Amino acid sequence: MRAVVFALMLMSGPVLAQAVLLMSGPASAQDRPITVPTRDVDVVYRVGGGLEQRMRWGVTLGKLRVDPPSPGLYMVLDTRTRVMETVREGERTVLQIDAAGQPTGGQIPSGAPPGQNFVRHGDAQVAGLACVMWDTVDTSGQATTACLTADGVMLRAETAGGVLLEATSVRFAPLPESVFRVPSDYQRIIAPKLSRKPG
Repeated sequence: MRAVVFALMLMSGPVLAQAVLLMSGPASAQDRPITVPTRDVDVVYRVGGGLEQRMRWGVTLGKLRVDPPSPGLYMVLDTRTRVMETVREGERTVLQIDAAGQPTGGQIPSGAPPGQNFVRHGDAQVAGLACVMWDTVDTSGQATTACLTADGVMLRAETAGGVLLEATSVRFAPLPESVFRVPSDYQRIIAPKLSRKPG
């Protein structure tokens, strides 16, 4: 997971990295939230400096597309093959990262670690939708509160330092495969396969 987060940080900064750390996967216990969407959804977030970031989950396809504030840059994550592809339209390049060796439970984002605690903090409404606030910590140990809908959509994430991101628009509708298609005629750069270090 660290390698996944590192790649996301390179792409669009710590806000996205913090958000993905919270998108840990479905949990069966009633005292733990569902932390990835259970149906296709298109969310626009307001992040630092009033910038916008768009995230689209194709649940049936098992893919996530992230469009950060940087124009001409987006990333597609395949949660089944655990391959990330970062597209730079201006350079006409695709950076491919295979994270299959990482201990993340077989998906990106992965299932929440068994020891990760969630404490229900209260209820809220963001972008016209009801959500439940959950207190937890990210992998760096920083206390974080995430407001999640019943079907796993994160509407807000915040720390003691303030709001990291907040949804301004949420649209539920089936997403076509074309949303997640990576240009086949771009130069493809294959990064060394990520693997878990011994110990």
